[in-house]
Amino acid sequence: MRDGNPVHIKDELVEAIRHAEKAHLEQVESFYTAGDKVIINKGMYKDIKAIFKKNDGLERAVLMLNLLQKDVELNIETRHIRKA
Repeated sequence: MRDGNPVHIKDELVEAIRHAEKAHLEQVESFYTAGDKVIINKGMYKDIKAIFKKNDGLERAVLMLNLLQKDVELNIETRHIRKA
């Protein structure tokens, strides 16, 4: 905002910021590492064991779990999992 009015930002600048942010997110260290056994502690999958695959942003994780004898990926908030 400038003088109470929105300032126009070029699309190229917005894309550069998105690219930099994505590169940074891939470098964020996690409490979990690929292969860690975790337990889901909230929601419809509560108390189900899973395998941590990777981070999906700052506050989300991709897990692998077995449902009805089939491996399924689940994207979940990291605050809803804990190490087994």
